[in-house]
Parts: sequence; C-alpha cells; structure tokens
Amino acid sequence: MTAQIQTINFHNQPLSTFEHNSIYYVAMKPICENIGLNWDGQRQRIQRDEVLSQGTVIITAPTNSGDQQMLCLPIDYLNGWLFGIDVKRVKPEIRDLLITYKKECYKALSDYWMKGKAERKTTTDERTGLRQAVSQLVSKKGLIYSDAYSFIHQRFNVQHIDELTPEQIPMAVEYVHKIVLEGELITDTSPKVKEDEIVVPYNVFYSLYKHGQRGQRLGYEVSILLDSLLKLLGAECGRPRISGLVHDCQVEGANWLDLAEKIIDKRNLAKLPA
Repeated sequence: MTAQIQTINFHNQPLSTFEHNSIYYVAMKPICENIGLNWDGQRQRIQRDEVLSQGTVIITAPTNSGDQQMLCLPIDYLNGWLFGIDVKRVKPEIRDLLITYKKECYKALSDYWMKGKAERKTTTDERTGLRQAVSQLVSKKGLIYSDAYSFIHQRFNVQHIDELTPEQIPMAVEYVHKIVLEGELITDTSPKVKEDEIVVPYNVFYSLYKHGQRGQRLGYEVSILLDSLLKLLGAECGRPRISGLVHDCQVEGANWLDLAEKIIDKRNLAKLPA
C-alpha cells in the first residue's frame, strides 16, 4: 500500500503519520530510532502481540534513498505498545525520552489529525523564565502568587501555566514584564461579596463544622441519658421540652453538617491546618 506521509515535529524529532480508510497510522521504526530502541526487537514484539499484530499495515513511502516499506500501527494502539516497554529495562540514557514519549506522543499525533496541529505542553525548565517574571511581579506589586498567575490565566485563557504552548511562554513573560515595568493597571481580582453573603476564613468555617459535629455527639449522649432517666423515674410519657429541643437540633443540625462536609470535601479544607 502506498500512502501520503505527513511528518510532524515532536520534541525536535520527526514522526511519520498518514491516514487510510479514516484510520490514522504512525510509522513505528522512526519512533524506535528517535527513542533509541532496537527496531528489530520491537518489530518482533509487535508481530508476536495478539492485538498489535492485528492492527499493523505495511506502507510504501518515498524517502531520500528511494521507496521504502514501513510497518505502521494505528495511533490508537500507540500507547499500548509504548506502555508495554519497561522503563527499568532500557538503557539509562534513553529512559527520560521514553517517558516523554509515553506521556505525550499519542496526544501530539491525535492533536495533529483532530486539531490540525500537534500541540505539546511545555516543560518545567521552559517555564522557568515565566516563574521568575511572576516572582518579580509579586515582589514589585505586593501581590500574592495566585493573583499574579491569574493575570496570565485570563490573558491566555488557560487554567494553569503548564497549558501554555512553547510559543506562548515568551509572550507571557513579555506580558508580565510589561506590567512590572510600565505599571499596567492591575484590577482587583478579589471575589466580589454579595450584600447577603459573609466571607468566612477557611479555618473559622472548618472550626465551626468541627464544633457542630461535637454538638451532634453531645445531643446524642444527652438523648440517651434523658431516656434512661425518664425510664428510671417511670415518666416516659411526660417527656420534658428539652427532649424535643435535642431532637430538633440533631435533625436540623445534621442537614447543615452534611452541606458543610460537602464544601470541605470539594475544597480539600480538611487537609489544611485549622
């Protein structure tokens, strides 16, 4: 089978991919060579595997040295092949690159066909300059880090800086430096409080929740003690007002405690110091 090969750049290495009958494929030998894996050994592993072997196709592709045959897999099978390679059993010098392929290669190929381009996330090292710029902004403007980063999130429509593309990183650095050097207007990013709302610090909220739990337990113990006393006095029929009060507090309090617990779980407040 002859196919029109498309080449995409992945961490400065070429990946050969093509489409046939609405299925997207990737040539496997170039990936093995990029990572530093022995191609003959991996080819044999693919051919032995009951699933991978059923998905292989051989295509003829033009190269600088003439037409060559390439063994290819559907990109949907790529992670199955990659995760079958034990990182601990490969040469130490290729382990980091193998891990990178495991984390990002499938998405890069998928993005190429589904979005028209391969997008990869930036590395921690690539974001170092941006983090330094944010630290400078925090120091110069007296901001907290979450507010400083929120300017980048809003500007580039991302939830976290690791979603920025390599092309956006220098743009983000320039944007932060502009705020620092030119004093661009910084709007108040603190949440607006409605007139009928009160902002409660997390430690106060969590303490109220814990005291509410203690109150529930106290009410339960009081109820048991009260029942025992009434039985002892032979006055079960004439339950005092405190009995109804304890019951109401337990029922109504349980509903509010359930709501508070959901808020705590959602925001992981229980992990924070009270």
